[in-house]
Amino acid sequence: MEINSIVRGTGYDAIDVSDASLVTYGGGLELSFASLFPDNTSFDLFNFSGTPAGTFATVTASGSYGSLTFVKNAGVWTAQSGSQTISFTESSGNALVVPEPAAPSPGGVAAVSFCVWAVRRRFLADRAIA
Repeated sequence: MEINSIVRGTGYDAIDVSDASLVTYGGGLELSFASLFPDNTSFDLFNFSGTPAGTFATVTASGSYGSLTFVKNAGVWTAQSGSQTISFTESSGNALVVPEPAAPSPGGVAAVSFCVWAVRRRFLADRAIA
């Protein structure tokens, strides 16, 4: 499926299915990105009601995000590209570009550690007086 912009049907490929019983995933899904997209961009690739049958054997991406191979977990295919995660959810038929969860910063860890140390020191000092 080619994804060139955020406009469904003209900017990216999309499939509308009127009979939910006709949605059966199989084979491989390839997402071809023409550009990078902002965080929290969603693409409604498959529009259907009901529950799809089957599963894709593979989901891959090419283009602006490079060559990506997705990993499936509980019906959601994900791959990381730089600071973003791209996912495809089989139950909804949507692809989503989201920011990668941030790792804790060393400064934040140090600040929390200092607070714990200060509270503990105060607690122990109060117990020593009693």
